[in-house]
Amino acid sequence: LTDCSKQNSLKVKGRIEEIMRKYLSDNEMAGIIKLGFGCAAYPDDAADEMNLVLKAKNALNSSKKA
Repeated sequence: LTDCSKQNSLKVKGRIEEIMRKYLSDNEMAGIIKLGFGCAAYPDDAADEMNLVLKAKNALNSSKKA
């Protein structure tokens, strides 16, 4: 998302996650499809595409361990 702070990107991520989980639940797919969400912001977390993806993946993996 352009012009989106780290804090706002986390809000957007949370809203997307909420909507997707509800959709899967409403359509009886919650046990079939598993979702994971990671978030990274440019330039706060990384300055290039590869490192942004890695940062988002690391955020996803960290949230799974918690």
